[in-house]
Order: sequence, then structure tokens, then C-alpha cells
Amino acid sequence: MSMLKQRINLLPERVAPKTDWLSFDYVIRACVAIVLVAVLWAAWMYWMDMKTTAELDAVTLRAHTLEQQVKEAEEAIGLLKPDAQLLQRQARLEQRLRTKQRLMTLLSHISPDRHPGFSTAMHDVAATIPEGMWLTRLAFDNPLQAADFSGVTTEASLMPVFFSELSLMPSFRGFNINTLATTALEGSNNHQFDAAGSRLADSDEQLTSDKSNPDTLTGGSQ
Repeated sequence: MSMLKQRINLLPERVAPKTDWLSFDYVIRACVAIVLVAVLWAAWMYWMDMKTTAELDAVTLRAHTLEQQVKEAEEAIGLLKPDAQLLQRQARLEQRLRTKQRLMTLLSHISPDRHPGFSTAMHDVAATIPEGMWLTRLAFDNPLQAADFSGVTTEASLMPVFFSELSLMPSFRGFNINTLATTALEGSNNHQFDAAGSRLADSDEQLTSDKSNPDTLTGGSQ
């Protein structure tokens, strides 16, 4: 005979608690949580804004500093630029140096013993004539008291420079240009010139020391 078993639950039935979402306590807690999150978000955004502003101010300051340094560098470069007149004088001196070097090379080929095959006056003319000027005629007496010059130049400003420096040379010391006529050549920027000069009266005594040298102040024409 089988026995019937039956289980009897003597515990009370468990009922799941129900949450009242609209209760006062829950609403207060939710509001506090939302406010706290909003405050934290606002604080983080404020911190990011301050950090970005500080970085932007630093970049702006560096850009302003660099701009000031560039301006100061430009001003310094402007002060370092050489004067235009000094550059022109330097160019003329360089031309003279190249001309003299070329003439000295030519003379060394003509006269291996380095004694010029010209008179002292001709040597002084060759040593002072600048680049861009050449003579087509040169005549002077012996002893040198008067001389005539004819030639062509690329710049009219070279003529007074040439005659001024020529008057400082030993053979032409005390020599003065009396007349100077220039004519612009058609079809080019060159100028033809004719000049005549003579030695001043108070410098005649400077010739006495040269008369003993037979190769000094011999006249000629070219």
C-alpha cells in the first residue's frame, strides 16, 4: 500500500515590495542627484574653459612677443644697410683696383723687368684712368706744362674723378684742367670729351728734380 506524501508550506507568502516612484523621498533624492551631477558638470566645464583661456592667452602673448622681435630685427637690419654713397664709392674703388691690376699685368708682359716702356706721365695716366673710360688722344709737351685729352666715357661723373686723381700723381702735380667739353654720343649712353690743361705757375719748381731722368715727362700723342 502506497503512502501519499503531501508537503505543506507553513511559511507566509512573500510579497515583492513595490517602489513608489512618486514618493516625496524618492523625488528629493532624484533632485539632489541631478543637481549634484549638474554642479560637477558645470565645474568641469568651467575648469576646461579656464584652461583653454589660459592657453589662448599664452599663445597670444608669444605671438605678440614674436611680432615685436620681428619688428626689432627689421629695424636692426635697416640700420645695418650701408649708405648708398658709400656703396658707389666702393664700386668705383673696386673698378680702379681691377683696372690697375689689369694694367700692371699688361705692363709685366710688355716689360719683363717691370720697368714701364712709357714715360712717367703716360704711366701716371694709365694708373689713374678708371674703368669705363678710355682715351682716344693724349698730347703733352716736354717738359710737361700743357696737355690735351680726348676720349670716351660711359659715365660723365668719371671725368672729374679721373682729372682730380691725375692731379695728385707725381708727373701731373700742380696740373689744372682749364677747359672741358662733353658731347653725348647718339645711340648709346657714352659721352665724348675733350679737355685741355696746364701746370700752375707756382709748381714749376717741382720739375727740376725730374729733368735729370731722361725717361721722365717725355711728350707724345696717342
